[in-house]
Amino acid sequence: MRFLAPFFLTLALAAPAGAEPPSAEAGELSMSESENPLSMSEAPPRLSIAPKGIPPEADAALLRGIDCVFRMEFDEADASYRKALALMGGHPYPYLGLVGSMMTRYIYGTEQSDQALLDKFYKLADEAGAAAQAWLKKNPQDSEAMAALGASYGIAARVMTQRRSWLKAYFYGRKALKYTQASLKADPDQNEAWLGLGMYDYYTDTYPRFIGVLAKIVLRGDRRRGIAELYKSVERARYTGTAAKLILVEIFTEDQFGLREPKAAARFMKEVRAKYPDSAMLHAAELVALYEEGHYPEALASADAYLRRVKAGDWPPLHAAQGHLMRGTVLWAKGRQDEALAEFKLGADVRYKDGPTRWAVFARIRAGQLLDLMGQREAALAEYRLAADAPDLWDLKPLAQAGLKKPRGETFPGRISPF
Repeated sequence: MRFLAPFFLTLALAAPAGAEPPSAEAGELSMSESENPLSMSEAPPRLSIAPKGIPPEADAALLRGIDCVFRMEFDEADASYRKALALMGGHPYPYLGLVGSMMTRYIYGTEQSDQALLDKFYKLADEAGAAAQAWLKKNPQDSEAMAALGASYGIAARVMTQRRSWLKAYFYGRKALKYTQASLKADPDQNEAWLGLGMYDYYTDTYPRFIGVLAKIVLRGDRRRGIAELYKSVERARYTGTAAKLILVEIFTEDQFGLREPKAAARFMKEVRAKYPDSAMLHAAELVALYEEGHYPEALASADAYLRRVKAGDWPPLHAAQGHLMRGTVLWAKGRQDEALAEFKLGADVRYKDGPTRWAVFARIRAGQLLDLMGQREAALAEYRLAADAPDLWDLKPLAQAGLKKPRGETFPGRISPF
């Protein structure tokens, strides 16, 4: 479920030069192998207060900006962050909010189809980093600014991982971890730092298992400790708690090494959706959690509701591709192959600015896979060729090329998302 976690995604892919990952003796950062991180899911959330030095009106603007990002109301989010910026005299938090908003607009608002937004994103990321550096020169022990600087590097690293630029993400991740760790060292009660540390520990223990170039250069973290740190963010952080919860949903949905917990993922998504019922990306995330838990009737009903929102004009038409893809996958899992194929073909025809979206390309690949399963190899090859000829902005061409070489060979559809 890689289309989760739309804000403050501080994905630190490696430790800074000469640094060690948080050790087992690191007190708050430690977690024994026998401790079950899932047991903390029942801990009551802690009420957080605005960080020192942030005026109440600015704090309210920051919180509104975060809410607007999760609702995918990006113009309103940007206006709230710029209001906070005017009230905070150069503090890096509002800059970071603008970066997070632009990242989410690009990845989820346009499904990575509007490449012009990338330049705007990188420009904002540079501005956020410069603002944090300038603030730290005047306030060298400001843990909030350190956390914001680490997060700005981490968000850039996240976009780079989305685009499979692993080495660039590695170098940005080094910087992200450096400042995130420094933030917590300067102030052990700096609860916004736990998201970055948790993601570092989990993903540096996971990604090198799949990505060969990272296996040779990354200092490994610890997945269990990472989950414990993410729970601390959920329970204590004021600005990053919901994002941490969504990262836990992703982990509990996708982990391949013994920590999958679809029930916990579905529970968390229900909580987040209750707060943001009109968010297309969070609706999709909850649907995936239901599917992974095997609740196919509920997932199918959710897909129907999703497509109704698109048809009614509540959500942009480009989201129809993902809606048809999700509905088709659920139908396939239920054994309704003809209906699933029809959904995939509908999804494959969705366009954004005269080109296919990432979900449209994957829907075409899915159509090919299902046609192969139905014994229609020539029709499947036609779908794979169309997918292979599409602009390869999302690293889907290898899947299409694999289909051209031979049928997938699996009867069950597997996960909804390839990303």
